[in-house]
Amino acid sequence: MVERPSSHVTGDYGVAAVSQMFIERGWTCDRVYSDYGEDLVIQTTLAGRLDPFRTLAQIKTRTKVPPRKRLLRIPRELALRWIRNAEPVLLVLWDFARNRGWYALPHEDLSEHDLLLSAKKTATISLPDENTVMPKRLDELAWALRLTYFGKRMLAAEQHDTQHLLLGSGESRPKRRELGTVVFEFLRTIGIFSSRGISQTVRGAFRNAKRNIADTYRSQGDDDTSIAEIELNAACLVLIAHIQRLTGVGVPPTILVFATPYLLHLLKIRSFRVLAAARANSA
Repeated sequence: MVERPSSHVTGDYGVAAVSQMFIERGWTCDRVYSDYGEDLVIQTTLAGRLDPFRTLAQIKTRTKVPPRKRLLRIPRELALRWIRNAEPVLLVLWDFARNRGWYALPHEDLSEHDLLLSAKKTATISLPDENTVMPKRLDELAWALRLTYFGKRMLAAEQHDTQHLLLGSGESRPKRRELGTVVFEFLRTIGIFSSRGISQTVRGAFRNAKRNIADTYRSQGDDDTSIAEIELNAACLVLIAHIQRLTGVGVPPTILVFATPYLLHLLKIRSFRVLAAARANSA
Protein backbone atom coordinates (compact mmCIF):
# COMPACT_ATOMS: atom_id res chain seq x y z
CA MET A 1 0.00 0.00 0.00
CA VAL A 2 1.30 3.45 -0.95
CA GLU A 3 1.14 5.95 1.87
CA ARG A 4 0.16 9.51 1.06
CA PRO A 5 2.23 12.22 2.79
CA SER A 6 0.25 14.39 5.22
CA SER A 7 1.57 17.50 3.44
CA HIS A 8 -0.24 16.38 0.28
CA VAL A 9 -3.48 15.96 2.21
CA THR A 10 -3.31 19.42 3.81
CA GLY A 11 -2.23 20.92 0.49
CA ASP A 12 -5.23 19.52 -1.36
CA TYR A 13 -7.50 20.63 1.48
CA GLY A 14 -6.18 24.18 1.24
CA VAL A 15 -6.70 24.33 -2.53
CA ALA A 16 -10.25 22.97 -2.15
CA ALA A 17 -11.11 25.40 0.66
CA VAL A 18 -9.82 28.45 -1.22
CA SER A 19 -11.54 27.30 -4.42
CA GLN A 20 -14.83 27.11 -2.54
CA MET A 21 -14.39 30.68 -1.25
CA PHE A 22 -13.79 31.92 -4.79
CA ILE A 23 -16.74 29.99 -6.22
CA GLU A 24 -19.04 31.43 -3.54
CA ARG A 25 -18.12 34.92 -4.81
CA GLY A 26 -19.32 33.85 -8.27
CA TRP A 27 -15.84 33.44 -9.74
CA THR A 28 -14.80 30.62 -12.00
CA CYS A 29 -12.06 28.42 -10.58
CA ASP A 30 -10.16 25.68 -12.44
CA ARG A 31 -7.44 23.42 -11.09
CA VAL A 32 -4.01 23.46 -12.76
CA TYR A 33 -2.71 19.92 -13.15
CA SER A 34 0.60 20.78 -14.86
CA ASP A 35 1.95 22.44 -11.76
CA TYR A 36 4.76 24.91 -12.46
CA GLY A 37 4.10 27.07 -9.41
CA GLU A 38 0.36 27.73 -9.74
CA ASP A 39 -2.60 25.69 -8.48
CA LEU A 40 -5.64 27.52 -9.86
CA VAL A 41 -6.80 29.64 -12.76
CA ILE A 42 -9.53 32.01 -11.59
CA GLN A 43 -11.75 34.51 -13.36
CA THR A 44 -13.45 37.19 -11.30
CA THR A 45 -16.94 38.48 -12.01
CA LEU A 46 -18.77 41.79 -11.74
CA ALA A 47 -22.56 41.81 -11.52
CA GLY A 48 -22.63 38.26 -12.87
CA ARG A 49 -20.37 39.00 -15.83
CA LEU A 50 -16.96 37.44 -16.25
CA ASP A 51 -14.04 39.86 -16.25
CA PRO A 52 -12.01 39.72 -19.49
CA PHE A 53 -8.83 38.53 -17.79
CA ARG A 54 -7.62 35.54 -15.79
CA THR A 55 -5.60 35.30 -12.61
CA LEU A 56 -3.24 32.51 -11.59
CA ALA A 57 -3.18 31.47 -7.94
CA GLN A 58 -0.85 29.43 -5.80
CA ILE A 59 -2.13 28.11 -2.48
CA LYS A 60 0.34 27.44 0.31
CA THR A 61 -1.25 25.42 3.13
CA ARG A 62 0.25 25.20 6.61
CA THR A 63 -0.97 23.00 9.46
CA LYS A 64 -0.99 26.12 11.64
CA VAL A 65 0.11 29.65 10.78
CA PRO A 66 1.83 31.53 13.64
CA PRO A 67 0.17 34.89 14.45
CA ARG A 68 1.91 37.93 12.98
CA LYS A 69 4.41 35.73 11.15
CA ARG A 70 2.72 35.36 7.81
CA LEU A 71 5.79 35.29 5.62
CA LEU A 72 6.38 33.04 2.64
CA ARG A 73 9.73 32.40 1.02
CA ILE A 74 9.62 31.38 -2.60
CA PRO A 75 12.42 30.57 -5.08
CA ARG A 76 13.76 33.69 -6.77
CA GLU A 77 13.27 32.24 -10.25
CA LEU A 78 9.60 31.55 -9.49
CA ALA A 79 9.16 35.09 -8.14
CA LEU A 80 10.69 36.50 -11.34
CA ARG A 81 8.35 34.39 -13.45
CA TRP A 82 5.35 35.65 -11.52
CA ILE A 83 6.36 39.30 -11.94
CA ARG A 84 7.03 38.86 -15.66
CA ASN A 85 3.83 36.90 -16.27
CA ALA A 86 1.24 38.63 -18.46
CA GLU A 87 -1.52 37.41 -16.13
CA PRO A 88 -1.51 38.51 -12.48
CA VAL A 89 -0.55 35.94 -9.86
CA LEU A 90 -2.30 35.62 -6.50
CA LEU A 91 -0.52 33.99 -3.55
CA VAL A 92 -2.68 32.55 -0.75
CA LEU A 93 -1.52 31.22 2.62
CA TRP A 94 -4.12 28.88 4.12
CA ASP A 95 -4.23 27.97 7.83
CA PHE A 96 -5.42 24.35 8.00
CA ALA A 97 -6.13 24.41 11.75
CA ARG A 98 -8.12 27.67 11.77
CA ASN A 99 -9.67 27.21 8.32
CA ARG A 100 -8.80 30.72 7.17
CA GLY A 101 -6.35 32.35 4.82
CA TRP A 102 -4.53 35.49 3.69
CA TYR A 103 -3.44 36.67 0.27
CA ALA A 104 -0.81 38.81 -1.45
CA LEU A 105 -0.12 39.97 -4.99
CA PRO A 106 3.59 39.34 -5.70
CA HIS A 107 3.73 41.93 -8.49
CA GLU A 108 2.87 44.62 -5.92
CA ASP A 109 5.40 43.48 -3.30
CA LEU A 110 8.41 42.43 -5.37
CA SER A 111 10.69 44.27 -7.78
CA GLU A 112 12.24 42.57 -10.79
CA HIS A 113 15.20 44.93 -10.54
CA ASP A 114 15.83 44.08 -6.87
CA LEU A 115 15.44 40.35 -7.46
CA LEU A 116 17.95 40.37 -10.31
CA LEU A 117 20.51 42.21 -8.20
CA SER A 118 19.96 40.12 -5.07
CA ALA A 119 22.40 37.36 -4.17
CA LYS A 120 19.65 35.51 -2.31
CA LYS A 121 18.06 32.48 -3.92
CA THR A 122 14.66 33.16 -2.33
CA ALA A 123 12.24 36.08 -2.11
CA THR A 124 10.10 36.86 0.93
CA ILE A 125 6.46 37.90 0.63
CA SER A 126 4.47 39.26 3.57
CA LEU A 127 0.73 38.60 3.82
CA PRO A 128 -0.91 41.50 5.73
CA ASP A 129 -3.50 40.99 8.48
CA GLU A 130 -6.18 42.82 6.49
CA ASN A 131 -5.77 40.68 3.36
CA THR A 132 -8.03 37.90 4.60
CA VAL A 133 -9.74 35.46 2.28
CA MET A 134 -13.19 36.73 3.26
CA PRO A 135 -16.08 37.99 1.08
CA LYS A 136 -15.55 41.76 1.52
CA ARG A 137 -11.81 41.56 1.03
CA LEU A 138 -12.20 39.27 -1.97
CA ASP A 139 -14.49 41.86 -3.58
CA GLU A 140 -11.78 44.47 -3.02
CA LEU A 141 -9.19 42.07 -4.42
CA ALA A 142 -11.29 41.65 -7.56
CA TRP A 143 -11.42 45.42 -7.97
CA ALA A 144 -7.66 45.72 -7.48
CA LEU A 145 -7.14 43.16 -10.25
CA ARG A 146 -9.73 44.89 -12.43
CA LEU A 147 -8.11 48.32 -12.04
CA THR A 148 -4.69 46.88 -12.82
CA TYR A 149 -6.13 45.29 -15.96
CA PHE A 150 -7.66 48.57 -17.16
CA GLY A 151 -4.46 50.45 -16.38
CA LYS A 152 -2.49 48.06 -18.59
CA ARG A 153 -5.08 48.30 -21.36
CA MET A 154 -5.00 52.10 -21.31
CA LEU A 155 -1.22 52.13 -21.53
CA ALA A 156 -1.27 49.66 -24.44
CA ALA A 157 -4.01 51.65 -26.19
CA GLU A 158 -2.05 54.90 -25.86
CA GLN A 159 1.03 53.20 -27.33
CA HIS A 160 -1.11 51.84 -30.19
CA ASP A 161 -2.52 55.29 -30.98
CA THR A 162 0.93 56.92 -30.86
CA GLN A 163 2.40 54.27 -33.14
CA HIS A 164 -0.51 54.63 -35.58
CA LEU A 165 0.03 58.39 -35.69
CA LEU A 166 3.79 58.09 -36.22
CA LEU A 167 3.41 55.49 -38.97
CA GLY A 168 0.38 57.15 -40.56
CA SER A 169 0.14 59.52 -43.48
CA GLY A 170 0.76 62.72 -41.54
CA GLU A 171 -2.76 62.99 -40.18
CA SER A 172 -3.30 65.26 -37.20
CA ARG A 173 -4.76 62.37 -35.19
CA PRO A 174 -5.03 58.59 -35.52
CA LYS A 175 -7.96 57.18 -37.51
CA ARG A 176 -8.83 54.99 -34.52
CA ARG A 177 -8.67 56.17 -30.95
CA GLU A 178 -8.11 52.97 -29.01
CA LEU A 179 -7.51 54.86 -25.77
CA GLY A 180 -10.87 56.58 -25.94
CA THR A 181 -12.61 53.23 -26.46
CA VAL A 182 -10.88 51.68 -23.44
CA VAL A 183 -11.60 54.69 -21.21
CA PHE A 184 -15.30 54.66 -22.18
CA GLU A 185 -15.43 50.98 -21.27
CA PHE A 186 -13.74 51.70 -17.94
CA LEU A 187 -16.08 54.58 -17.08
CA ARG A 188 -19.07 52.34 -17.81
CA THR A 189 -17.60 49.59 -15.65
CA ILE A 190 -17.24 51.86 -12.62
CA GLY A 191 -20.68 53.40 -13.16
CA ILE A 192 -19.70 56.96 -14.08
CA PHE A 193 -20.95 56.66 -17.64
CA SER A 194 -24.17 54.86 -18.64
CA SER A 195 -26.67 54.85 -21.49
CA ARG A 196 -28.03 58.11 -20.06
CA GLY A 197 -24.65 59.79 -19.95
CA ILE A 198 -22.94 61.15 -16.85
CA SER A 199 -25.02 60.94 -13.68
CA GLN A 200 -26.19 64.13 -11.98
CA THR A 201 -24.46 62.97 -8.80
CA VAL A 202 -21.11 62.93 -10.57
CA ARG A 203 -21.82 66.29 -12.19
CA GLY A 204 -22.72 67.76 -8.79
CA ALA A 205 -19.52 66.39 -7.27
CA PHE A 206 -17.56 67.98 -10.13
CA ARG A 207 -19.17 71.39 -9.56
CA ASN A 208 -18.42 71.24 -5.83
CA ALA A 209 -14.83 70.14 -6.40
CA LYS A 210 -14.27 72.89 -8.95
CA ARG A 211 -15.67 75.53 -6.57
CA ASN A 212 -13.60 74.26 -3.61
CA ILE A 213 -10.38 74.16 -5.64
CA ALA A 214 -10.98 77.70 -6.96
CA ASP A 215 -11.65 78.95 -3.42
CA THR A 216 -8.43 77.32 -2.20
CA TYR A 217 -6.37 79.00 -4.90
CA ARG A 218 -7.96 82.38 -4.12
CA SER A 219 -7.33 82.01 -0.39
CA GLN A 220 -3.66 81.37 -1.17
CA GLY A 221 -3.47 84.49 -3.31
CA ASP A 222 -3.04 82.49 -6.50
CA ASP A 223 -5.11 84.25 -9.14
CA ASP A 224 -3.09 83.01 -12.11
CA THR A 225 -4.44 79.45 -12.17
CA SER A 226 -6.40 78.85 -15.34
CA ILE A 227 -9.96 77.57 -15.43
CA ALA A 228 -8.73 74.60 -17.48
CA GLU A 229 -6.30 73.55 -14.72
CA ILE A 230 -8.97 73.92 -12.03
CA GLU A 231 -11.39 71.81 -14.05
CA LEU A 232 -8.80 69.09 -14.71
CA ASN A 233 -7.93 68.90 -11.00
CA ALA A 234 -11.63 68.75 -10.10
CA ALA A 235 -12.25 65.90 -12.55
CA CYS A 236 -9.28 64.04 -11.08
CA LEU A 237 -10.64 64.41 -7.53
CA VAL A 238 -14.08 63.22 -8.63
CA LEU A 239 -12.55 60.16 -10.30
CA ILE A 240 -10.45 59.30 -7.24
CA ALA A 241 -13.36 59.70 -4.82
CA HIS A 242 -15.73 57.68 -7.00
CA ILE A 243 -13.32 54.77 -7.46
CA GLN A 244 -12.32 54.62 -3.80
CA ARG A 245 -15.95 54.73 -2.68
CA LEU A 246 -16.92 51.99 -5.13
CA THR A 247 -13.94 49.67 -4.81
CA GLY A 248 -12.33 50.31 -1.43
CA VAL A 249 -8.88 50.25 -3.03
CA GLY A 250 -6.45 52.85 -4.33
CA VAL A 251 -6.40 54.23 -7.86
CA PRO A 252 -3.49 53.29 -10.15
CA PRO A 253 -1.73 56.46 -11.43
CA THR A 254 -2.00 55.19 -15.02
CA ILE A 255 -5.78 55.32 -14.82
CA LEU A 256 -5.76 58.87 -13.45
CA VAL A 257 -3.40 60.08 -16.19
CA PHE A 258 -5.42 58.62 -19.06
CA ALA A 259 -9.02 58.68 -17.77
CA THR A 260 -9.17 62.14 -16.18
CA PRO A 261 -9.05 64.17 -19.46
CA TYR A 262 -11.77 61.97 -20.96
CA LEU A 263 -13.95 62.34 -17.87
CA LEU A 264 -13.55 66.11 -18.03
CA HIS A 265 -14.54 66.04 -21.69
CA LEU A 266 -17.71 64.09 -20.86
CA LEU A 267 -18.57 66.38 -17.94
CA LYS A 268 -18.48 69.38 -20.26
CA ILE A 269 -20.85 67.79 -22.78
CA ARG A 270 -24.46 68.65 -21.94
CA SER A 271 -26.36 66.86 -24.69
CA PHE A 272 -26.33 63.07 -24.72
CA ARG A 273 -26.77 63.13 -28.50
CA VAL A 274 -23.53 65.08 -28.77
CA LEU A 275 -21.96 62.62 -26.33
CA ALA A 276 -23.10 59.64 -28.41
CA ALA A 277 -21.66 61.26 -31.53
CA ALA A 278 -18.37 61.90 -29.78
CA ARG A 279 -18.27 58.30 -28.62
CA ALA A 280 -18.93 57.04 -32.17
CA ASN A 281 -16.15 59.23 -33.55
CA SER A 282 -13.68 57.87 -31.01
CA ALA A 283 -14.09 54.31 -32.35
